[in-house]
Amino acid sequence: MNSKILDLIENKDLVIKNNQVFTAIIGLNPSKNARSPILWNKAFKKFNKECKMFPLDVNEKKLILLLDQLNLNQNFLGGAITIPHKTSVAEWLNNNISGEAKKIGAVNCLYRSEKESNSLLGTNTDGEASISTFLKKFKDYKSGNILLLGCGGAGKAVATFFSKKFGGKNLTILSRNQEDKLLATKLNSSWVFWNDMGDNLEKFNLIINCTSLGFDVNDKKMPLRTKQFKKLKKNTIFFDIIYNPKQTLLLEYASKLNLRTFNGLNMNLEQAAIAFRYVNAEYKNLNLIIKAMNE
Repeated sequence: MNSKILDLIENKDLVIKNNQVFTAIIGLNPSKNARSPILWNKAFKKFNKECKMFPLDVNEKKLILLLDQLNLNQNFLGGAITIPHKTSVAEWLNNNISGEAKKIGAVNCLYRSEKESNSLLGTNTDGEASISTFLKKFKDYKSGNILLLGCGGAGKAVATFFSKKFGGKNLTILSRNQEDKLLATKLNSSWVFWNDMGDNLEKFNLIINCTSLGFDVNDKKMPLRTKQFKKLKKNTIFFDIIYNPKQTLLLEYASKLNLRTFNGLNMNLEQAAIAFRYVNAEYKNLNLIIKAMNE
């Protein structure tokens, strides 16, 4: 059965032995830049569990076939979903997702049901980790106007949790997809088409980047133009959920203006730990999982 899985992925050098218990991170090319295999495999080693996480590179055309095969393979315990498949995987799971994931419309974690069917279920740990790590960093942040840039799978999760914490009316979602207006309506938030934002950002005191601008092949780009920084408040915080590089072009420019910045490294670690706990239910203590992943 593993051969069928390997036939569907792009990274053909991968080896998963027959009868090997495993987890995976599924995306377009996680073999090139995903941090989860490193984190999860550290935890498996620390806890002496005979299991391993593999990166599975799969394109959209073969995604559903791969998910079907993984669902049938009882040696597959679950794992993580990364860009650009979070929404597609949620649709494939249909109703087999958590309430929060239904609101978000995207999943980043697969795990096995404890019921007799043992089928795959889905949830989303991005939003929980984003708000948790942000509040640990900025304990003094109470409320204000928030601008969220981009509304893909992670963006939807972040929008859902930040609107819940600070009030939907304080959140503005900026994206290119008209369908994101539906999410904004559900959250009692505002939605603005990307090209209509203009340069007047002075009302925002928190700007969260959930686009891929600054990441991977887009590492020389940033989602704002330099002139859009001119009217920002001096207490504006920039939270970029990208974790690699640690300082994106956006955060670098904000730092030069002495604005407070925060990258996605801690968020990525915490969401990985939360997902690990879903997949490996025998490990309850989140702090111990985080510690194991950090060693």
